Amino acid sequence: MAEDLEQFRFWHPIRVRYRDVDRQDIVYFGVYLEYFSQGIYEYFAALGIPLSETEPSGEFDTVFRRVEIDYLGSARLDDTVRIGVRCVRIGNSSLEFATVAVRERDGAVLAQGRLVLVNHVRHAGSSKPIPEPIRRAVADFDAVAV
Repeated sequence: MAEDLEQFRFWHPIRVRYRDVDRQDIVYFGVYLEYFSQGIYEYFAALGIPLSETEPSGEFDTVFRRVEIDYLGSARLDDTVRIGVRCVRIGNSSLEFATVAVRERDGAVLAQGRLVLVNHVRHAGSSKPIPEPIRRAVADFDAVAV
């Protein structure tokens, strides 16, 4: 899952909070999923796709279908971690994202991920196509084939 950092156009900084670290004084492994999830949320916001509106309306309401994370280093309390997000594949009802966590002070890559989100119908347990305006915004930003 080695990622070329130059391919990431979107970055979001996160400061490591006290609650993020474990008894070993490093960021607990599960917190990186929270960081990547927040990065994806901010990615959509930067593209003008307000999930706070699209999710309740049912227009674009996603769930995680698959998550893979490789851990390569450790962040500590008060570190700033930059989260890189880019879409690598657009399916009919799914989006696959590559994510990376980089410590700001030294550029160390701490974690890399692949996350698949599926647009779904709440309470029905079924997927539905990604709306065309969202598909186009993501494809245009990350130069992904649709």
